[in-house]
Amino acid sequence: MTRTIFEFVRYLTYFIWCIIGLIFWLPFLIRMIAFFVGSILVSVSGKADMTVAQEGLDRAVRFYPDGFVHIRESINNLINEKVIENKNYDSKIDFWMPLLEHFIFAFMFWGLSLLMFVKILQVN
Repeated sequence: MTRTIFEFVRYLTYFIWCIIGLIFWLPFLIRMIAFFVGSILVSVSGKADMTVAQEGLDRAVRFYPDGFVHIRESINNLINEKVIENKNYDSKIDFWMPLLEHFIFAFMFWGLSLLMFVKILQVN
């Protein structure tokens, strides 16, 4: 019975991630592509390290699909009673700051997109 509940939670979480993850992923991906292109411009015109831009683009490309992987692994760990503690964060601030950054940028991105869409409709 417990496994059935976990499977239900898994698919419900997949469904929620399909929507929420996409809302956060598109602005993140566009921002990292712009940063990557800007880094290319700087590196072509002089000496610049592309490592940060490459890592950012890699993280952005993997963000959405990795969400599904994390859901699957987390639910599998719960089913197998193997909860693994994430020790990558030194404090709660380190945990919440990237989320806050994504939220603020996504809010600005979608807000400006909606504003531009409304302005385009008003012109026509």
